[in-house]
Amino acid sequence: VFVYFLVQPHSGVDTRLGTSRDTAFTLEHAAIPCELRQGEPATVQELVTGSCTAEAQADSPEIFPEKNVWLAVFESMFLHGSILHLAGNMLFLWIFGNNVEDHFGHIGFTLFYFFAGVAAMGAHYLADSGSTQPVIGASGAIAGVMGAYLVLWPRARVLTVIALLLFLPVYLPAAVLLAIWFGSQFVTSFNPNSGVAW
Repeated sequence: VFVYFLVQPHSGVDTRLGTSRDTAFTLEHAAIPCELRQGEPATVQELVTGSCTAEAQADSPEIFPEKNVWLAVFESMFLHGSILHLAGNMLFLWIFGNNVEDHFGHIGFTLFYFFAGVAAMGAHYLADSGSTQPVIGASGAIAGVMGAYLVLWPRARVLTVIALLLFLPVYLPAAVLLAIWFGSQFVTSFNPNSGVAW
């Protein structure tokens, strides 16, 4: 929340790239599979063409030469694409995270959270290692926390609001609620241009 509101820019023009400050900030700090594959920052040509190849690297300057592409995997977990993206992650972290943290302890939870986020980025990388689309968001880490909750307390009843014609509060078993959530994430992940770490 701190990063989204006080660090991540949301308006203005970046004079270095001639694009929005938000886009430049995202390119500078987000995880980009192509960069991880190469172990170095993407070039202007790679980002313009969307091609992660030796030809796109040749005679083209790196867009952010000082970028640490490995640190970007961690930085990207603290960036969000919109207030709704941030709010959704915080809601699920609030509902499921406190119980998982109580189970693992503060340090164990923090280590697990980062492990889940890195594993999610690894899965994303394996799905399309040549992608030049920046990936941001804590959704992969949050999904790991929710998966831990599912394993630890599959029958726990979770108060849920079902929106049909009216908002209907009901208790659902965690396994049912999380199956619905994971299913929706799977379907949403088919949008290759979302730039969100589903």
